[in-house]
Amino acid sequence: MHGPNIFGIEPPSFYFFNLLLNFNVVWSLVICYPLVLLVCIIQSNFQRKMRKTTMDSYFWKMLPAYIWMLVFFIQPHKEERFLFPIYPLLTLCAVLCIENIKRIWNCIFNGERDIFQKILLNGTIVIFLLLSLSRIFALYIHYQAPMKISMVLGEAVSEKNVCIAKEWHRIPGNFFMPKNHHLRFVRSSFNGILPAYFDETKKGTALVHNYFNDMNLPSDYMLFNLTECDFLIDSDFGEKYRIHDIEQNYSKDKSTWEIIKSMPFLDSKVSSSFFRAFYVPLISTKYTKFGNFNLLKRKK
Repeated sequence: MHGPNIFGIEPPSFYFFNLLLNFNVVWSLVICYPLVLLVCIIQSNFQRKMRKTTMDSYFWKMLPAYIWMLVFFIQPHKEERFLFPIYPLLTLCAVLCIENIKRIWNCIFNGERDIFQKILLNGTIVIFLLLSLSRIFALYIHYQAPMKISMVLGEAVSEKNVCIAKEWHRIPGNFFMPKNHHLRFVRSSFNGILPAYFDETKKGTALVHNYFNDMNLPSDYMLFNLTECDFLIDSDFGEKYRIHDIEQNYSKDKSTWEIIKSMPFLDSKVSSSFFRAFYVPLISTKYTKFGNFNLLKRKK
Protein backbone atom coordinates (compact mmCIF):
# COMPACT_ATOMS: atom_id res chain seq x y z
CA MET A 1 0.00 0.00 0.00
CA HIS A 2 1.35 3.41 -0.98
CA GLY A 3 0.29 7.03 -0.66
CA PRO A 4 -0.18 9.47 2.23
CA ASN A 5 -3.10 7.56 3.78
CA ILE A 6 -0.74 4.98 5.29
CA PHE A 7 0.40 7.68 7.73
CA GLY A 8 -3.11 8.00 9.16
CA ILE A 9 -6.48 9.40 8.15
CA GLU A 10 -8.73 11.89 9.91
CA PRO A 11 -12.30 13.14 9.39
CA PRO A 12 -12.92 16.68 8.01
CA SER A 13 -13.60 17.83 11.56
CA PHE A 14 -9.84 17.51 12.24
CA TYR A 15 -9.08 20.75 10.40
CA PHE A 16 -12.19 22.44 11.75
CA PHE A 17 -11.13 21.95 15.38
CA ASN A 18 -7.47 22.57 14.59
CA LEU A 19 -8.25 25.99 13.11
CA LEU A 20 -10.63 26.71 15.97
CA LEU A 21 -7.77 26.11 18.41
CA ASN A 22 -5.25 28.18 16.44
CA PHE A 23 -7.48 31.03 15.25
CA ASN A 24 -10.54 30.91 17.55
CA VAL A 25 -12.72 33.95 16.70
CA VAL A 26 -10.87 34.56 13.42
CA TRP A 27 -11.83 31.08 12.21
CA SER A 28 -15.44 31.77 13.22
CA LEU A 29 -15.41 34.86 11.00
CA VAL A 30 -13.87 32.87 8.13
CA ILE A 31 -16.72 30.36 8.37
CA CYS A 32 -19.31 33.14 8.35
CA TYR A 33 -17.71 35.17 5.57
CA PRO A 34 -19.33 33.47 2.51
CA LEU A 35 -22.80 33.97 4.01
CA VAL A 36 -22.02 37.56 5.03
CA LEU A 37 -20.71 38.32 1.54
CA LEU A 38 -23.84 36.81 -0.02
CA VAL A 39 -26.08 38.98 2.18
CA CYS A 40 -23.98 42.01 1.29
CA ILE A 41 -24.33 41.28 -2.44
CA ILE A 42 -28.11 40.84 -2.19
CA GLN A 43 -28.43 43.99 -0.12
CA SER A 44 -26.30 46.03 -2.51
CA ASN A 45 -28.37 44.84 -5.50
CA PHE A 46 -31.53 46.05 -3.82
CA GLN A 47 -30.11 49.36 -2.64
CA ARG A 48 -27.52 49.88 -5.39
CA LYS A 49 -25.04 51.27 -2.89
CA MET A 50 -22.01 49.21 -3.88
CA ARG A 51 -20.27 48.89 -7.20
CA LYS A 52 -20.07 45.49 -8.82
CA THR A 53 -16.29 45.82 -9.11
CA THR A 54 -16.06 46.16 -5.33
CA MET A 55 -18.01 42.95 -4.75
CA ASP A 56 -15.93 41.17 -7.38
CA SER A 57 -12.81 42.30 -5.55
CA TYR A 58 -14.08 40.81 -2.27
CA PHE A 59 -14.95 37.56 -4.03
CA TRP A 60 -11.56 37.11 -5.67
CA LYS A 61 -9.76 37.94 -2.43
CA MET A 62 -11.60 35.21 -0.51
CA LEU A 63 -11.51 32.56 -3.24
CA PRO A 64 -7.91 31.21 -2.84
CA ALA A 65 -8.36 30.41 0.87
CA TYR A 66 -11.60 28.52 0.34
CA ILE A 67 -10.27 26.59 -2.67
CA TRP A 68 -7.23 25.55 -0.61
CA MET A 69 -9.45 24.43 2.27
CA LEU A 70 -11.77 22.53 -0.07
CA VAL A 71 -8.84 20.61 -1.56
CA PHE A 72 -7.27 19.66 1.75
CA PHE A 73 -10.45 19.11 3.77
CA ILE A 74 -11.47 16.26 1.46
CA GLN A 75 -8.07 14.53 1.64
CA PRO A 76 -8.18 11.54 4.04
CA HIS A 77 -4.65 12.21 5.35
CA LYS A 78 -4.54 15.48 7.27
CA GLU A 79 -1.75 17.41 8.97
CA GLU A 80 -1.72 20.85 10.55
CA ARG A 81 1.20 21.95 8.37
CA PHE A 82 -0.89 21.59 5.22
CA LEU A 83 -2.92 24.67 6.18
CA PHE A 84 -0.23 27.05 7.38
CA PRO A 85 0.36 28.57 3.87
CA ILE A 86 -3.13 30.11 3.98
CA TYR A 87 -2.92 31.56 7.50
CA PRO A 88 -2.47 35.11 6.09
CA LEU A 89 -5.43 34.55 3.75
CA LEU A 90 -7.61 33.39 6.65
CA THR A 91 -6.76 36.57 8.52
CA LEU A 92 -7.65 38.60 5.41
CA CYS A 93 -11.01 36.81 5.10
CA ALA A 94 -11.79 37.56 8.75
CA VAL A 95 -11.04 41.26 8.23
CA LEU A 96 -13.20 41.35 5.10
CA CYS A 97 -15.99 39.63 7.02
CA ILE A 98 -15.95 42.36 9.67
CA GLU A 99 -15.85 45.02 6.96
CA ASN A 100 -18.89 43.55 5.22
CA ILE A 101 -20.82 43.17 8.48
CA LYS A 102 -20.22 46.88 9.04
CA ARG A 103 -21.50 47.61 5.52
CA ILE A 104 -24.67 45.61 6.14
CA TRP A 105 -25.20 47.43 9.43
CA ASN A 106 -24.72 50.84 7.80
CA CYS A 107 -27.19 49.98 5.06
CA ILE A 108 -29.82 48.94 7.60
CA PHE A 109 -29.40 51.90 9.94
CA ASN A 110 -28.12 54.51 7.46
CA GLY A 111 -24.85 55.00 9.28
CA GLU A 112 -26.46 55.49 12.69
CA ARG A 113 -25.76 53.52 15.87
CA ASP A 114 -22.03 53.60 15.27
CA ILE A 115 -21.47 52.03 18.67
CA PHE A 116 -22.15 48.57 17.16
CA GLN A 117 -19.20 48.87 14.80
CA LYS A 118 -16.89 49.79 17.66
CA ILE A 119 -18.15 46.88 19.75
CA LEU A 120 -17.74 44.49 16.80
CA LEU A 121 -14.17 45.55 16.03
CA ASN A 122 -12.89 46.01 19.57
CA GLY A 123 -14.76 42.95 20.85
CA THR A 124 -13.24 40.75 18.14
CA ILE A 125 -9.74 41.97 18.98
CA VAL A 126 -10.18 41.50 22.73
CA ILE A 127 -11.70 38.01 22.42
CA PHE A 128 -8.99 36.96 19.97
CA LEU A 129 -6.22 38.20 22.26
CA LEU A 130 -7.68 36.55 25.37
CA LEU A 131 -8.23 33.18 23.70
CA SER A 132 -4.82 33.30 22.01
CA LEU A 133 -3.04 34.11 25.26
CA SER A 134 -4.97 31.33 26.98
CA ARG A 135 -3.87 28.92 24.25
CA ILE A 136 -0.22 30.02 24.46
CA PHE A 137 -0.14 29.61 28.24
CA ALA A 138 -1.77 26.17 27.95
CA LEU A 139 0.85 24.98 25.48
CA TYR A 140 3.68 26.36 27.62
CA ILE A 141 2.44 25.05 30.97
CA HIS A 142 1.22 21.67 29.75
CA TYR A 143 3.78 20.71 27.12
CA GLN A 144 7.05 22.58 27.73
CA ALA A 145 8.89 19.58 29.20
CA PRO A 146 10.11 17.95 25.93
CA MET A 147 11.66 21.24 24.78
CA LYS A 148 13.46 21.88 28.06
CA ILE A 149 14.43 18.45 29.31
CA SER A 150 17.43 18.06 27.00
CA MET A 151 18.83 21.45 28.08
CA VAL A 152 19.91 19.82 31.34
CA LEU A 153 22.52 17.83 29.44
CA GLY A 154 25.89 19.53 29.40
CA GLU A 155 28.57 19.17 26.74
CA ALA A 156 30.40 15.86 27.03
CA VAL A 157 34.01 15.00 26.21
CA SER A 158 33.09 11.52 24.99
CA GLU A 159 30.16 10.43 22.82
CA LYS A 160 26.86 9.99 24.69
CA ASN A 161 23.70 8.27 23.50
CA VAL A 162 20.40 9.88 24.49
CA CYS A 163 17.59 7.39 23.87
CA ILE A 164 13.85 7.78 23.51
CA ALA A 165 11.15 5.12 23.25
CA LYS A 166 7.42 5.81 23.28
CA GLU A 167 7.95 9.59 23.42
CA TRP A 168 9.96 9.73 20.17
CA HIS A 169 7.41 12.03 18.51
CA ARG A 170 7.69 14.72 21.19
CA ILE A 171 11.45 15.31 21.08
CA PRO A 172 12.58 18.21 18.83
CA GLY A 173 15.59 16.33 17.45
CA ASN A 174 19.39 16.38 17.32
CA PHE A 175 19.51 20.14 16.86
CA PHE A 176 18.57 20.58 20.53
CA MET A 177 21.20 18.15 21.78
CA PRO A 178 24.46 19.45 23.30
CA LYS A 179 27.81 18.64 21.72
CA ASN A 180 28.69 14.93 21.54
CA HIS A 181 25.15 13.85 22.47
CA HIS A 182 23.28 11.79 19.89
CA LEU A 183 19.59 11.01 19.77
CA ARG A 184 18.75 7.30 19.47
CA PHE A 185 15.51 5.34 19.16
CA VAL A 186 14.76 2.22 21.21
CA ARG A 187 11.92 -0.20 20.58
CA SER A 188 8.36 0.83 21.45
CA SER A 189 4.86 -0.11 20.31
CA PHE A 190 5.13 2.26 17.33
CA ASN A 191 5.21 0.12 14.17
CA GLY A 192 5.95 2.72 11.48
CA ILE A 193 9.10 4.22 10.00
CA LEU A 194 11.06 6.45 12.38
CA PRO A 195 12.85 9.67 11.41
CA ALA A 196 16.30 9.06 9.93
CA TYR A 197 19.34 9.81 12.03
CA PHE A 198 20.98 13.09 11.13
CA ASP A 199 23.93 12.44 8.85
CA GLU A 200 26.74 14.88 9.67
CA THR A 201 28.66 14.35 6.43
CA LYS A 202 28.86 17.08 3.78
CA LYS A 203 26.14 15.54 1.61
CA GLY A 204 24.12 14.13 4.48
CA THR A 205 20.91 15.93 3.57
CA ALA A 206 20.95 14.50 0.02
CA LEU A 207 21.46 10.84 0.94
CA VAL A 208 18.74 8.30 0.24
CA HIS A 209 19.31 5.42 2.65
CA ASN A 210 18.38 1.86 1.78
CA TYR A 211 16.10 1.62 4.82
CA PHE A 212 13.85 4.42 3.52
CA ASN A 213 10.49 3.26 2.21
CA ASP A 214 7.20 4.76 1.07
CA MET A 215 5.00 2.22 2.84
CA ASN A 216 5.59 3.38 6.44
CA LEU A 217 7.23 0.07 7.30
CA PRO A 218 9.44 -0.10 10.41
CA SER A 219 13.15 -0.68 10.03
CA ASP A 220 15.32 -2.34 12.67
CA TYR A 221 18.20 -0.21 11.45
CA MET A 222 16.68 2.75 13.28
CA LEU A 223 16.48 0.88 16.60
CA PHE A 224 19.27 1.24 19.13
CA ASN A 225 20.36 -1.25 21.78
CA LEU A 226 18.93 -0.11 25.11
CA THR A 227 21.96 -1.39 27.01
CA GLU A 228 24.15 1.15 25.16
CA CYS A 229 22.03 4.16 26.17
CA ASP A 230 23.72 6.61 28.51
CA PHE A 231 20.56 8.66 28.99
CA LEU A 232 16.89 7.96 28.41
CA ILE A 233 13.99 10.38 28.03
CA ASP A 234 10.66 8.91 29.08
CA SER A 235 7.27 9.83 30.52
CA ASP A 236 5.81 8.48 33.74
CA PHE A 237 2.05 8.54 34.22
CA GLY A 238 2.04 6.09 37.11
CA GLU A 239 2.27 2.81 35.20
CA LYS A 240 4.06 -0.09 36.86
CA TYR A 241 7.39 -1.30 35.56
CA ARG A 242 7.06 -4.65 33.81
CA ILE A 243 10.24 -5.95 32.25
CA HIS A 244 8.46 -7.79 29.44
CA ASP A 245 6.31 -4.84 28.32
CA ILE A 246 7.16 -3.33 24.94
CA GLU A 247 6.65 0.14 26.39
CA GLN A 248 8.15 -0.06 29.84
CA ASN A 249 7.93 2.66 32.43
CA TYR A 250 11.69 3.05 32.67
CA SER A 251 11.40 5.66 35.42
CA LYS A 252 10.30 2.89 37.78
CA ASP A 253 13.35 0.74 37.00
CA LYS A 254 15.39 2.11 39.90
CA SER A 255 18.08 -0.56 39.58
CA THR A 256 19.09 0.65 36.10
CA TRP A 257 18.15 4.33 35.90
CA GLU A 258 18.25 7.38 38.10
CA ILE A 259 16.14 10.48 37.48
CA ILE A 260 18.32 13.55 37.03
CA LYS A 261 15.57 15.89 35.83
CA SER A 262 11.80 15.65 36.09
CA MET A 263 9.23 18.09 34.74
CA PRO A 264 5.42 18.05 34.84
CA PHE A 265 3.68 16.95 31.65
CA LEU A 266 -0.06 16.90 31.01
CA ASP A 267 -1.82 13.55 31.17
CA SER A 268 -4.32 14.08 28.37
CA LYS A 269 -6.20 10.84 29.07
CA VAL A 270 -7.54 12.05 32.41
CA SER A 271 -7.68 15.82 31.76
CA SER A 272 -10.55 17.93 30.49
CA SER A 273 -10.49 18.43 26.70
CA PHE A 274 -11.22 22.15 27.06
CA PHE A 275 -8.80 22.92 29.87
CA ARG A 276 -5.93 21.01 28.30
CA ALA A 277 -6.35 23.25 25.22
CA PHE A 278 -6.94 26.57 27.03
CA TYR A 279 -5.48 27.78 30.30
CA VAL A 280 -7.76 29.59 32.74
CA PRO A 281 -6.03 30.83 35.92
CA LEU A 282 -7.26 29.24 39.18
CA ILE A 283 -9.63 26.92 37.28
CA SER A 284 -7.49 24.83 34.92
CA THR A 285 -5.64 23.11 37.74
CA LYS A 286 -8.92 21.56 38.95
CA TYR A 287 -9.56 19.87 35.61
CA THR A 288 -6.08 18.83 34.50
CA LYS A 289 -3.79 16.09 35.77
CA PHE A 290 -0.04 15.84 35.29
CA GLY A 291 2.48 13.05 35.05
CA ASN A 292 6.25 13.41 34.84
CA PHE A 293 8.56 13.81 31.88
CA ASN A 294 11.92 12.47 33.03
CA LEU A 295 15.52 12.54 31.94
CA LEU A 296 17.10 9.31 33.17
CA LYS A 297 20.78 8.48 33.53
CA ARG A 298 22.12 4.96 33.52
CA LYS A 299 23.58 3.91 36.84
CA LYS A 300 27.18 2.77 36.74
